[in-house]
Amino acid sequence: MSIHTKDGEQIRIELDESAIVEALINFCIKTKVPVSRKSKKTVKFTDGKISFDMSLVNPSFSTNI
Repeated sequence: MSIHTKDGEQIRIELDESAIVEALINFCIKTKVPVSRKSKKTVKFTDGKISFDMSLVNPSFSTNI
């Protein structure tokens, strides 16, 4: 991950999945994007891009067919 410091310098750091999820959740909170506390949160890296996924499993919608 690359980040910009306050003085405009760009630095590269490595983060594990849980740290990236935490950063994305904090960004969502600051920008007022709803985040469910009960959702399963995952991060995927594809073609150099980050994908953040939140999913809820509602047992009332499950079927046993």
